[in-house]
Amino acid sequence: MKETASNSRYALILISREEAAPAVHPLEEAARIAGMHPARLRHYCRLGIFGPALADPAREPAFDDDQLYELRRFEHFRQRMRLHPAALRLLCELWRKVEHLEAELRFFRDR
Repeated sequence: MKETASNSRYALILISREEAAPAVHPLEEAARIAGMHPARLRHYCRLGIFGPALADPAREPAFDDDQLYELRRFEHFRQRMRLHPAALRLLCELWRKVEHLEAELRFFRDR
């Protein structure tokens, strides 16, 4: 038995989905997740280790998931490798530059 054209068609259902906003962690929560005291984290922010946006003393720093990952990596090197904060600041800058260069490389490879 042949199907009629109306029976063989598929219904198209569009579902609207809002993108979830990135998680933002206040300083105290970020310090707890990273395993450090909030005062130490605030001091590192004032030094500009995590970038100029978090160094602003006029506002309370908040960390997104990417910054939280960087913070955990920073704290790992500070505790396990016993690196000085000045060396860690340089290391953070190098991580950012490498990640930027890798993103550029992916962009040019995909063209």
